[in-house]
Amino acid sequence: MGDERAVKPLKETLNDDSELVRTSAKISIEGIVNKHKYGAIATYGKEPEFYIEDERDYWLDELAIVEKGVSEDMLEYTYPNGPVVTYGLDRNGFIVLDILDGSQIKTSLMDEIYGIFDRQSRQNGINEVLVMFQFQTEAPEDD
Repeated sequence: MGDERAVKPLKETLNDDSELVRTSAKISIEGIVNKHKYGAIATYGKEPEFYIEDERDYWLDELAIVEKGVSEDMLEYTYPNGPVVTYGLDRNGFIVLDILDGSQIKTSLMDEIYGIFDRQSRQNGINEVLVMFQFQTEAPEDD
């Protein structure tokens, strides 16, 4: 999950005999070092493929139903109760969850949250939905 303690052991594999090991280590190190720069934390699920724009539009309509269906279950995870600042659809066909930068977000918590979206998706006939967790640097303003 981007723990900076992994950088040192990963650097030791940069001289490995295997090109695959060296490349994987380099990518992992860059991901850890740049995680706050780019904001991405993790992704769950499979990226949908679209061949025509109508497919994308239909998919986004289905995801909108999923998004609406999780609203009650997401209350305990949504700011100020939890680390999720906002969540919504991305035009590329996945759901984005913005996590307040600096929040302690564990894999188990992301698993729980993904489970909510996954259950709702399956209830709507979607076998696998892509959910991306990313950092957001600002807390929402109080109304």
